[in-house]
Amino acid sequence: MREADHGFGAVRWQLSYSHLTEQECGALQTLFEAAQGRLNPFVFTDPTDNLLLWSADLTNPAWSVDPLITLEGGQPDPNSGTGAFQLTNTGQAAQGIRQSIIAPGSLLYCFSVFIRSESAASVEMSISNQTSRTAQDVTATPEWRRVALSGSLSGGDPPLLFGITLAPGERASVFGPQVEAQRAPSLYKATTGRGGTYPNSRFDSDSLELTATGVNQYSATISVVSLLAD
Repeated sequence: MREADHGFGAVRWQLSYSHLTEQECGALQTLFEAAQGRLNPFVFTDPTDNLLLWSADLTNPAWSVDPLITLEGGQPDPNSGTGAFQLTNTGQAAQGIRQSIIAPGSLLYCFSVFIRSESAASVEMSISNQTSRTAQDVTATPEWRRVALSGSLSGGDPPLLFGITLAPGERASVFGPQVEAQRAPSLYKATTGRGGTYPNSRFDSDSLELTATGVNQYSATISVVSLLAD
């Protein structure tokens, strides 16, 4: 459950967990101890939201665009609208667009996007940070299809970069880039100036209670308060 505190610019999260394994409990306890309860902030990623900013506007400065990529908006999208962007690599080397977010690389992420191309265009999707990278090549076809890359990185230091790269001379239309802290993509959620990443979050208690409900099964309810940037 999420509650917004409009007067103080904060969001309170009430998180109920069940069927946690001992390993998952250990990860929760490690985070709680590192934060020292309510004392230290940590990055909270909303598991129900798109972590990217301005997912519907690839021309926004939140996106880094390589110099030989041309962007053309107002293109037909898979929802019968005109929200897609056509990317063209006019160079002789791989070129692309990417966005960085402040989030730990150790989490499992799913990076998804809708793509199409009149010809079979080679598109690379990637997740990277300063020390590691995971990527996969996909082919854009004349029919819209949603492609996804799931993975975590060996280095846990932020920021993370999520990129879409075209081979030399390739052209493809893209729509609805989305990043989620989970294994598979959910329904696309368009974002503007606020995504699902909350860097200034704290536990709302100095105690963490875990209840054993079975063999290697635990439950817990915790509260997190996230301050919103101005």
